[in-house]
Amino acid sequence: MRKRLISVCLGLLTLLLTIFTLGRAVQAATISTTGLTGNDATVTDRYGNVITDPSDLSKWQNYEINYNWTIPNGQKIQAGDTAPVTLPGNTVASSDLSFDLKDETGAVIGTFTIKAGESTGTITFTEQLIGTKDRNGTLQLYAKGTSSSDTNHQDWALNKVGWVSGSTPQGTPTRLTWNVAFNPSGKDLGTVTVQDTIGPNQTYMPGTVTADTGSYNDAGEFVSTGVELHPQVTVNGQQLTFVFENVTTAVNMTYNVRLNNVSANGGSWENDASMDGTVVSGHVTWGGSGTGNGGPGEPGPGTEEDLGAFTLVKSDAKTGSALAGAVYDLRDKSGLAIQSGLTTDQNGKLFVSDLAAGDYSLVETQAPTGYERNPQPIPLTIVAGDTTPVQLTQTDEPVVVPPKTGGLTLVKTAVGTDERLAGAVYDLQDATGKVVKSGLTTDKNGELTVTELPVGDYQLIETQAPSGYEVSAVPIKVTITADQTTPLTVTATDELLPVVTKGEVQLTKTDDQTGAALAGAEYDLQYAQGKVIKTGLTTNAEGQLTVTDLAAGDYRFVEMKAPTDYELNATPLVFTVKPGQTTVLTVAAKDTKLPTKPTEPEPPLEPEPPVEPEPPVEPEEPTTPEPPVTPEPPIEPTVPEPGEPTNPVLPEPAPDSTAPETGGNSVAQPNPTAPTTVGRPSGTIDGNPIGRPSKSGLPQTNEKSDNETMASVAGVSIMMIVFAIGSWEWRRKRY
Repeated sequence: MRKRLISVCLGLLTLLLTIFTLGRAVQAATISTTGLTGNDATVTDRYGNVITDPSDLSKWQNYEINYNWTIPNGQKIQAGDTAPVTLPGNTVASSDLSFDLKDETGAVIGTFTIKAGESTGTITFTEQLIGTKDRNGTLQLYAKGTSSSDTNHQDWALNKVGWVSGSTPQGTPTRLTWNVAFNPSGKDLGTVTVQDTIGPNQTYMPGTVTADTGSYNDAGEFVSTGVELHPQVTVNGQQLTFVFENVTTAVNMTYNVRLNNVSANGGSWENDASMDGTVVSGHVTWGGSGTGNGGPGEPGPGTEEDLGAFTLVKSDAKTGSALAGAVYDLRDKSGLAIQSGLTTDQNGKLFVSDLAAGDYSLVETQAPTGYERNPQPIPLTIVAGDTTPVQLTQTDEPVVVPPKTGGLTLVKTAVGTDERLAGAVYDLQDATGKVVKSGLTTDKNGELTVTELPVGDYQLIETQAPSGYEVSAVPIKVTITADQTTPLTVTATDELLPVVTKGEVQLTKTDDQTGAALAGAEYDLQYAQGKVIKTGLTTNAEGQLTVTDLAAGDYRFVEMKAPTDYELNATPLVFTVKPGQTTVLTVAAKDTKLPTKPTEPEPPLEPEPPVEPEPPVEPEEPTTPEPPVTPEPPIEPTVPEPGEPTNPVLPEPAPDSTAPETGGNSVAQPNPTAPTTVGRPSGTIDGNPIGRPSKSGLPQTNEKSDNETMASVAGVSIMMIVFAIGSWEWRRKRY
């Protein structure tokens, strides 16, 4: 039993030694090179001048660094071996860099990488130089200085620098940030105009301007006050004009440009800025290039002629593009993994050397991100004595992206209540912080909804709170899952802004024609969105009403009742209380007097309502009134017969005014029993006794004569005729 155990252990040890021997060539090593140190580099400024002493290079400038490197003959090299590259003097990389070094045929012999702010980079070699000699090449890149030894930081008027501020996942720049600074000593310059000319393949990005005010410390660093200026920006092609008002401090302005056709500029961009006759230039550099070649040579020390190698190229099954990050196991003919974790590089290549003759297979254990793993093993045969690498290829299929079915709904309320808040504005960001959607605003129900979102993690960031409320700085995390059928509901709250004790507003109501103060106008005070805060606010005898202790925010007055005899003015009167308000805000309001109604006249009184004639019968002609009856002629007095006296009877004398009153009358009446001759002369005249009536029939005293009677009858008849004619004329005119 013991012998069997020892035998098994020896077998395992032999297997491990075999695996170590087969896999020793894949262990990366740092190889010996020359020409890649800081002292070996040539440094030139932006104008092509060679810098002989690179120990004090300004942090405001970019420099070009060039190397000529060599790998000594006899130095064995394999894929994955590295060589360090140090930058000269006090220079550092201005941005992350990664670019290929290629031979004269265009094949990649290595890749250079360095991180922003670092002074050491690395070349990682491929299998391309294996078995070659006289290996050499070049390396060119850009870097910036770090020195700020100039102690006088205010002897300039205008300065400009720039840097790469956006790039693709592969590291290619997509955006630059330009920095223009002026007035370092903080003079009172009033209005300042800065003109900036951006170079080719750059496009100004509106809305990216920020202009901080502040000062420079002893180290030449800008210290912001936290207060920004907002210049007027005018764009005319590649010419930008910035106009600043009331400049009294140092100003540090930045803005962004979008890059187009990056390769056309060779990794170098310039801009010029001017102010009051001073012209400065900014220079941004990125990237680099490199070469490397080797000639045919004898195998180097330690090379075994019977060992072989292979190269695998991994690509997209749809587009054919190279796929980095595919992980493989190398297995022997029995299926045992003798090497694991073999990974394709950024060019989709995997190189393994120093393999003993035999049959192998490559099995993908992990696919690149976004791709399906290819389970099909790749067969491989190494022939003894054949040093030419075996060429292998394999493709992966892209993963099918789940449908965009995710969505979310946010409900916004006030802290401590169920009151829904409209007007809250949000940005939606993805897991990397990139803004996916902006300007999302809650509606009158305090809700906002976003649909058609890809699966992933998001967060909502409030950028503007409803009027009268504080912006919440707490991100709202949201995760969208595949095949989500209903929007995910999340909630958020905002707190009211602190009460501003001195926030006060006074409304004055007047007649829009006379300017007279109007009392009795009744108002509601509302937030700008319409929520009622106070009601029943009424103007006094001076036409005024006052509201105090208003928090900072937007408000409005809405007239609910007009003064007596005036029209209601329903137009809201909007005003804003600012934080720290110390003065009384005034709001003017006017009403129009109602028009006066005219008094209607009373209808005329008519003796009778008119009788409308029945059409079409014409009204009858008025009948002619009968002619008045002609009064009979007065009766002629009887002619006395011949021989009789014709003298008329003389009237009786007037009663004696001294006669006593009788019967209570003031006029004395004759005594009927007295003889008719009393008070008259006696005797006869012409044979007739005096005082007696004659036979002529003339009336006695107190009787009317026939003539008087006829005259009365004639007068009445004439009046009747006149009345009849007038009545007929009135009826004719009326009808």
